[in-house]
This record gives sequence, C-alpha cells and structure tokens, in this order.
Amino acid sequence: MTRLLLWSTLSLLLQWIAARPAAASNLGPDAVAGTAAPGAAGPATHSLAYQQALRDWWTGAGRLWLDESAYRIEEDLVVQDGVCRATLTRGIAIPVWSGRPPVGERIVGFVYIGDGRLEVDIPARADRWRVANHAARTDILTRAEQAAIVHGGAPLAVGIERGVVLSADPALRALLAGLEPVGGGTMIQLHDDAGDGSDETYLVTDSRGRLRARAVATNMLPNRRRLLQRSGLDPRIWLRQDRLLTDELGVPGDAVRFVADWRTDHAFRVAAQLGAGVAGNDFDRWLTCFRDPLDQEGLGYASQAFAHGTDPEGIHHFERFSGIPLAPPDARPGAWLEGVSADVTVTTRPKGFGNERFVDVDEILELRAVNGPVAGLSLSMPVSGAVRGTWRLRSLREESGRELARVALTEDLYGRGSRSGTTADRPVDGEIVADAANEGTDAAEPVADDATDEGSEGAPPAAGGGEVGGGLAPATTDALGSADTAPLDTLGRDIEASLGLGAADEQALIRDTPIEHIVQVVLPEPVPEGATTRIHIQWSARWPFAHWSSGREVLGATTGMQRVVPDPVPAPGGSRWDTRIRVGLPAAGLFSLGVAVAGDTVREWDEDTWSWIEAAGEGVGHPAVAIGRWQTQVDPPGMGMPAVRVHLFARDAWALPQFPPEVRRIVSFFDRFLPSLPLGEIEVFEGPSVFTGDFLSGDQPAAGHGLLAVRTVKTRRVTDQSRIDEVDPYATQTMIARQVAAQHWGQHLRPESSRDLWLVDGLAEAFASFYVRGAFGNDAYTERMEALRKLIEDPVEYASNRAATNRWRRFLSLTGATPASDVSPAMRRRYGAYVAADILRLHVGDQAFFSALDHLAAEDPDGIVTTVEVQAALEAASGEDLGEMFDWWVHGGFIPKVRADVWTTPAADGTTTVHGCLHSDPPWGSFDIPVEVVDQEGGRSVSALVDIDDGLGRFVVEGRHPDAEVHVDPLGLVVAYARDVRTVRPGRCARD
Repeated sequence: MTRLLLWSTLSLLLQWIAARPAAASNLGPDAVAGTAAPGAAGPATHSLAYQQALRDWWTGAGRLWLDESAYRIEEDLVVQDGVCRATLTRGIAIPVWSGRPPVGERIVGFVYIGDGRLEVDIPARADRWRVANHAARTDILTRAEQAAIVHGGAPLAVGIERGVVLSADPALRALLAGLEPVGGGTMIQLHDDAGDGSDETYLVTDSRGRLRARAVATNMLPNRRRLLQRSGLDPRIWLRQDRLLTDELGVPGDAVRFVADWRTDHAFRVAAQLGAGVAGNDFDRWLTCFRDPLDQEGLGYASQAFAHGTDPEGIHHFERFSGIPLAPPDARPGAWLEGVSADVTVTTRPKGFGNERFVDVDEILELRAVNGPVAGLSLSMPVSGAVRGTWRLRSLREESGRELARVALTEDLYGRGSRSGTTADRPVDGEIVADAANEGTDAAEPVADDATDEGSEGAPPAAGGGEVGGGLAPATTDALGSADTAPLDTLGRDIEASLGLGAADEQALIRDTPIEHIVQVVLPEPVPEGATTRIHIQWSARWPFAHWSSGREVLGATTGMQRVVPDPVPAPGGSRWDTRIRVGLPAAGLFSLGVAVAGDTVREWDEDTWSWIEAAGEGVGHPAVAIGRWQTQVDPPGMGMPAVRVHLFARDAWALPQFPPEVRRIVSFFDRFLPSLPLGEIEVFEGPSVFTGDFLSGDQPAAGHGLLAVRTVKTRRVTDQSRIDEVDPYATQTMIARQVAAQHWGQHLRPESSRDLWLVDGLAEAFASFYVRGAFGNDAYTERMEALRKLIEDPVEYASNRAATNRWRRFLSLTGATPASDVSPAMRRRYGAYVAADILRLHVGDQAFFSALDHLAAEDPDGIVTTVEVQAALEAASGEDLGEMFDWWVHGGFIPKVRADVWTTPAADGTTTVHGCLHSDPPWGSFDIPVEVVDQEGGRSVSALVDIDDGLGRFVVEGRHPDAEVHVDPLGLVVAYARDVRTVRPGRCARD
C-alpha cells in the first residue's frame, strides 16, 4: 500500500488540529498551540509584539535536534512537493524536532536511511535540454534515457540511499503518522477525535537496530546543512523564521520553504568534474529539491531541483536541473508589505584622520499590505557598505513612538555564507558581533573622536595594517590580512606570485563583500490588505572613506554609493519608493565635500555649522547617497534635457566640463529607441580607483537612481593596457552609457525576479554597445562585440579574473542559473549582452527589435518587466515564433561546439554540389547557425541559416565551382566554443 502526502487534502485537517488546545506531554507543549489557521490574519494584539517575548520565542525556536527514536518504513512512503516525487520503499526515518519553551516542540523534518526512488519532473523544454545535455556531457545517463527526457517528457529518475527533509509546513508531520518505531514504543499519530487533545504521540524507543542509522543521521544533518549554507540556503535561518510565520503570524504552510536533500545512486558530475578519484564521489551524488513560493531566498523559482556540492579543492558548485517559475504576484500564497515612500535624514561626520565616517540615519517608511492582511515584516537592512561590525539598529518603532518587537534572522553580522562559497563561515579575529538582540550593536557605543578633521585626506595604512595615530587603518569590509579567512582566489594569486608563476596585482584594501542582514518584525496588529503602515527606523554605522592600496597609494576619498533604505523581503519586482532624502555634514574643513543623492535636488542650505542638501524622487529603487572629497560642477536643465551634476576628485577636476555634454548625448541617443527618462537630474560621481585585476574580473560600478559612478583604472605593467583592451576596447565610453541605460533597464523598468535580472545587466550592456556604434561607427561596435564574444568563448584566464571565467563551461542560462550558480555574474552579463545585441537583434531585425522594446517600456503598466514579456513583444513585432531561440540561447544558455563534415560530388552539368553535415555538442535541442559557401577564389558566396536539431544539421548547395569552401558562422553572429570544418569521404551524415 502506498501512502501519498497531498498538501491540499490535509489542509482542513491540519487547520482543525492547530486550533485545538495543547496537551501536556513528557517532552513539553504541543507545537502548534495558539497558532492562527492558515490564511488568518492573527489576533488583534499579538503576544509576541513585545521585545522580550519575541526574543525568548526566537531563542527557543532556534534549537534543532534528532529524535531518540527511529521509525521503520516498510511500505512505500511518498514525499511529493513541486517538481520532486520521492518514494521511500524500505528504511529508517528519524524525526527532526524544533522548539524549546516557550516554543512548543514539533517535528520539522526527518532523516532517512534506506532505499527509495526519486523522480524529478521537468516541465520546461529548456530544462529537459539542460538535463539531457548535462547527462550527455558527463555520461550519467544512456542516450535512450536522454531521448526519453527530451522527447517523451520522462522524469529524471534515480535511486535513493538516504536523505534529509526539512520544513516548517505543519503538513510535514503527517508523513510520519502511523509509522512503527524500531523496537518497543508507540507510533507517531495524528488524532482527529476529541481524545486528550494532543495531535502527536511520542515515546522514546530502544533498539540496537537503530544505532547505526542514528550514527549516520547525526553526521548527515549538520553536514548537509553546511552544504546548503554554502549555496545561501541555511536551514537554521529559514526554519526558525518559517515557524514564526506559520505558528504565530498566520502565514499558510504552503507559503513557506521546504527542502528535501537526497543522496542518490548516481554521481551527477557537478561537484566532481572529472569523476571520483581516490576519495570517492559520495559528495557528488546528492540532488536537492527546494520550495520557496514567496521567493524569500531570491532564487526566482517556486520549486526547483539542483545538484550542488564542494569538490576536493574546496570550491563550491551548483547546477539547477528543473524548476517551476514563480507564480504572478497576485497568485502567490501568503501576503507581504511593499514599499511606498521613504523620508530619510542622513548625518555624517569624519572619524579620526578621516579614513572612516560616522553615519546616522533617521527615516520614516510607509508600506502597503499586498495580497492579504500582514502581521509581520522582514527587512533587508543596508549593511553591505558599512565597516564590518559597526552597523547598529538603534530604534525601530511605530510612527506613534511604540517600539516594535524584532529579531535578526542571522545571529551576527558576518553574513549568511557566500553563494560562491568563499566567505568565511565565522567572524574574523577581533570582529564585533551582534549583541543579544541580534541587531549589530557594538560592545561599546561609538564615540566621535575629538581629533576629527573634515579637511583630512586620511592617514595611510601602517605597516602590517596597524593603527595610525589617532585614527584607524583603512576600513576593510572583507579582511585581507588573515590567510585562513581570505578568498580562495586571493590565496591562489599569492601562491602563484611566490612561485614565480605570475605577478600578484596590487589591490585596494577595502574589498566590498555583500553581507545580508534581515530583521524580522512582529507588528502589534495586522495591516489590512491595501492599507498602509508607517515605521520609524534609526540606525548608525561607519562607512569607509579614505581608500588606499596595498602599496600605500591613495585611491580616493569617498564613501562610494551607499544604500540608506532597507528593502522589504519578499518584494516581487523590488521595492520602489517615493523618496525625500536629506544629507547633512559639518561645514568646517580645508577641503570641500560633495554629496550625490538619489532623486532630483530640491535645495541646498547651511544651518549652524552644518551643510545640507535635499533631493526628492519617485519610484526610486535602492535609494542611495555618495559622499566624497570632490569638486562639483552643476549644469542646469535645458531643452528637454535633465540637469547634470558632476563630482570629481581634484586630480581629475579638469574633466568637469566634459561630462554634462557627454551624458546628454547618451540620453539623447537612447531617446531615439526608448521612452524619455523621467529624470530631472543626473549626477556623475567619481569612485575610488581600481587596478587592472579588478577590471579584468568584470567588476563594474553599479548605477543608482539618477546616480552614475565613474572611476579610473590604474595600470602597473606595460601589458596592462592591452589586457584592458582585450576585455573592453571602449571601456571609458561605455562606463557612463551602461549606467544611463540602467536607468531604463533596472530603475524605470525593473525585473520581477532574479530570473529576469539579465534584462537589466544584459540590455544595459547591449545599449551601451549601441551607443558605441552611434558615436564611433560600426567598426568600433564590431570590435567591441568581438571582444565580448571572445571573453565568453575563450577568455584568457589571469589569477585576478579566474572567478569571472567559466572554467567548467557551465551552461550560461540567463533565466535558470539562479544567484546560487557558480557561474560569475560578470560572465552572465557579458553573455546576456551578446545574446540581446547580436543574436536576438540580428535574428528579428533592427526595426522589430527596437520597436518591441520601445513599446514594452512605454506600455508596461506596473514598471515590472519579465523575460516572457520581452519574448512576446519580440514575437509580436517580428511575426516569428521565438520559442526555440529563447529556449536555446536565453533559458538554456548552451554554447555549442559545431563541426561541419563536408564533401563534394560532381554534377551532370559540370558544376560541383557541396554536401555538409553539422554536428553540435551539446547534442540536444534546436538552434540555427549561419553557414557560408565561397567559391571562384572568393569571388562568389552564398549564405544561409542551417537548423541543427538534436545535434545534427544538413545542407546541400548545388552549382558551385570545384574550389568551393565552407565556413561556419564566419562573422561570429552566434556564440560557439568551436566552428570546425573538415573534409570527409562522400557518404551520409553520421546518424542517417
């Protein structure tokens, strides 16, 4: 007999169970006592709306442990969720529990050791091609099995040996109901009668037969948790939050996260590129199924299956196999708060010799409830740019003044683990961690140094990175001085230099590593759907200001662009705020400071000894400010063009007059293809200089709302300039054009989820290339696109840019890689630009391409753009079905090796007939590629697009001269790792 867990059929039963009073047991109160029914808004005044009550609850919910008992599975038990269906046939299950008083104990998962089967459904054609092509490349499935997936819609089917299942969804408990314990004892049961009021019965059992299973499970749970953490999905964090959402805040169980991590009988060759080696391949046999319908992790999928793991060299790898995209926002389960307006006041003053700046932020945020009433709020705080350990949340309260109860999802401020696996999983020596409130409080209050000097240029770093005088050495947002916490690429570079294998590039001491700090807030009363609430937030930090290199060279005195408003999570399409931002700083000092603020400048004034600037904006994404020791020039608006404010360091002040006309030329150029930007002002500011290695890694300055960052690249070797030209021969011209384009693709039109981020990066890069063509001619555009294509097909790998190359030739899916992918964002940005600019545009034609994007930008009602909408717009404008093209180049990201086998035969009229077979690797899927036949010593040619289906294409050209030659994609109109042509004996194509 097979027991199948169907979430929908159990919902009414579980709601009834959750509403029943808890009964005492030998292990504590029932898990769901006092919870609201799924979909309910919760009580009028919440019991956890008090700081101490919430803190006690949070501490109690953070404990996970394995049951002392094991339970026997002898009949098929089906675990089905999203794209995955696991059938457990025979083995042992050990429950995983969560909760300590005052939080009720309940089951939140189990560890399984035994036999079973896993079937992964693959609904998307591009994903079926992906799985089959990965299997063909790694030889993990037979060709017949690959064909069944591609053409028969067969699932990816593998055997199961063990696994871990975790979720705060109350329905998960029903899986273990009725299982018999190993040895004596009582079964776990769900009661649906009056009885004693309990919904779980639990008794410790004892049996020698469970000892080995428990030993395996004890190691498996923390090991798999650590691997999930390296992909950015630490269950410790989201299980506790999801228990709060379901148990206390009325979020339905099907809206929270679910993970099933299975060790299979197949090695997927994702973590182990070349096979097992001497260490075996158990680490490469895991397949993970993950559900996140609200997109709280930002992966862009409601459900997905992926393989991931760390190879013997310590490098983390990730490859997604299947997924179900997120539902439209109005069809998703649960509810959330979206940003409406932000009124922000920022005050800043120097610290010591000016290497850092104290900053205090006071802001009032207005948020609106979407998709239902909302009893809780998650805020992603703007901590990334702060000096590590200095960010502090001072107050978070209602506008009326009542302090709001909140806790941090993370236990400190050193991050949740890098998705690329290079961020240390612990604080560096001497780092200040969060206090008991998990709010990033320093051990002592930061005190303004009496020696602060607004005119100081900052003190150079002391030898060994020690303090200098009364100030601190340059701040590091990522420690570089400790080898045991340094990124792997940095260590590799140092080793190469010490062995004489290459020269280590000089580096900036401040290395910005993203840190995520999310605060969970419990609201006293639910916010009704459509209603708004206002919250008052005060926070402080220290921002790095004086930038130095490891060779003690000044790189510039600026904070760079710093976010000042938190983002609600989740936020479909990202939050967009109507902002009013004021920035104040001391007026005294020998050198003037400049301030760049998102929005249009409203006024500037002096008050007492402070100078102030105020700006306002509408629909601002990630509101930000930048401060620097700049000289400033302001060009007023005119002739329909925005005002331009330029802030440059004194050494580059000679260029101040050059920027306003260049910015306006770019804006005017883009106005020919897209709706006019709704900006009254654009600000250009100079960021700290970078070195050649940073540029080669693909690092690009990010654009803010109306904010454009420019920077200089410092060269140290004779070959540096040629290395820069190899990456981008028109880097200077495209730096500003890319960020102006990002005002359209990213600010005015924003991606709905991470699956659509390529539209921001790729289209911004593509339009920057179009500007190069308009400004410098077609030859300049061709040169840049050839450089871009070479970076994708055959990048030159330096120690400094290793992370930006596709070393393992992963599929460069633009929509399916997810932020957890081990393919660098720089590589995906370059690939997205080439796909948009040269593959899609040339296929549909300039008229259809630009008119489709112009119509989409002008008519989009909500300011959110998706890949599906872009495809539909291009199809409507061109009259073509672009499904296969998008599946191959956009969703699949397959870069083929193409080989043409060519032979000729004489015709009766004395001419020659050219026959050709095109073979591609990867072999599954459909795309077309240009083929050219040239004869008469180059005097005559004929070209055509040849379809390649499932690895094979054919062409025949009659009436040629005997000297005919065949060229595959001679103009590089597509991306390919190889375009080989070989002459073969007359015959048939290989699979005929």
